[in-house]
Amino acid sequence: MLKSFIRVGRVGAAIVLSASAFLHAATHADYLIVENPAALSVLDAYEQTLDATARKRLLPFSPLRIVKRRAVLGDRITEAMICEYRGDTYYLLRDEAGKLIGLEQGGYHKEFKGARVLGDTVRIEREKTVLLSRRYPQSGDREYVPAGTIAIKIFAYGTSYYIRLLGRESRYGWCSKASSHGWKRLENNREEHSIALSAELADRIVGRVRAANESYAAFFAHFNEVTGANREPPRWKHERKESELRFDIIGGIESGRRLEHSTNVLIGDIRNLLLGKSFTIERRETTLIIKPGNQ
Repeated sequence: MLKSFIRVGRVGAAIVLSASAFLHAATHADYLIVENPAALSVLDAYEQTLDATARKRLLPFSPLRIVKRRAVLGDRITEAMICEYRGDTYYLLRDEAGKLIGLEQGGYHKEFKGARVLGDTVRIEREKTVLLSRRYPQSGDREYVPAGTIAIKIFAYGTSYYIRLLGRESRYGWCSKASSHGWKRLENNREEHSIALSAELADRIVGRVRAANESYAAFFAHFNEVTGANREPPRWKHERKESELRFDIIGGIESGRRLEHSTNVLIGDIRNLLLGKSFTIERRETTLIIKPGNQ
């Protein structure tokens, strides 16, 4: 009886520890911040080189959330770090020594391990209360954020918040947790709780799916050239309603099955775009539907 009780107790403790680890992983993350991330050797989710437009999305001091420190690309040779930034997946290539290519050329860089993930939106209410610095710990050139500025708290680390200032010139920086008396949380704006699908969010999702279509087209063009075949590439067609986005794969069920891995990557990227928003993604055999709901 006593042995059974001890065994149950150990199992219960293991479950509690596993739950604690899961909750920590869900609310904490490691981030890499680089002064000029465009200097890195970066590929997109389909392991393609970023074009000029995509590189412009990587703002100075962008917080790159580390998903996997070491991964191997499809060629089974090249090593990379997998990161996520604003809903998109990126591969940061490593050299033969395991170092990130271009990191030294990227200027200031630092990793922040175990940061607490936030995401709520605030408005600066009082002048000279939020002092912003580009580096941690706060040093060098600092400036006060003007009252009326809208900001997103990205994560908390130590005694500081890492925030993104919204506006015409969006930028990132550090401020002290003591600054919180100078702002007001926008309750209905944890990166958007409206039941309507915002045009910005819809455009970003459609853009991500369009990139997938372009990758399929490029692959099939190469395949046809090499084999002499004349196969049409599959593609996602989208239909938009006020609170819903629907994507159907053109090419039938077999195309959907052949794209299983690619579709899983696509779904993961869309889920990242939906983080903090009251929308979920539903998958059917050849259809993806983004609609109101909790993930």
